[in-house]
This record gives sequence, structure tokens and C-alpha cells, in this order.
Amino acid sequence: ATAMAPTSDPVTSRSPELSPLAPLSAKVRTHRGFYSRFLQQELPAYRLIPGARALVAVPGVLGTVIFAVGIALIVASRQVVEVQMNYSDDPW
Repeated sequence: ATAMAPTSDPVTSRSPELSPLAPLSAKVRTHRGFYSRFLQQELPAYRLIPGARALVAVPGVLGTVIFAVGIALIVASRQVVEVQMNYSDDPW
């Protein structure tokens, strides 16, 4: 069997000049328009890998903020005054 030569048609397959290490702005003009890795959604994925400090700090900070908001809501709700009005004697 003979080996097939790499194709340079970017529409049907990746071209050799647009390797995964090619810059994002690399564009090739084809008979179908511009081809870029961004337009074809062939960008490398970014995966966030949190460290041990982040895994402890983020929930700790969020818990502290939520606790402070809860205390503020409790203090504010205790200062609410109930107003009672009797409308049974109104002439309307």
C-alpha cells in the first residue's frame, strides 16, 4: 500500500501549515473563504487545575461573606416595626 501525501485543503482536513502550534491568527484563503482555527473552533482547550490553597480559600472566603450577609439580615429584621391601622371606622 502506498502512503498518502498530506493534503493541503484546509476545508476537508487540517493543513500542514496550520498545526496545533500555529498562531491563532494564521489564516488560509481557500475557494470557500477564509479558514482559521478560531472560526473552525479548533482552539486548544484550557483546563483550570486549582491548587490546594484555592480549594481551601475559595469556600472559606465565600462562607465568611455569606455569614456576614446573614448576620446583617438578622440585625436588620429585628429592627422592623409593625404598624397596625384599623380601617373599620372609615366612611368609604
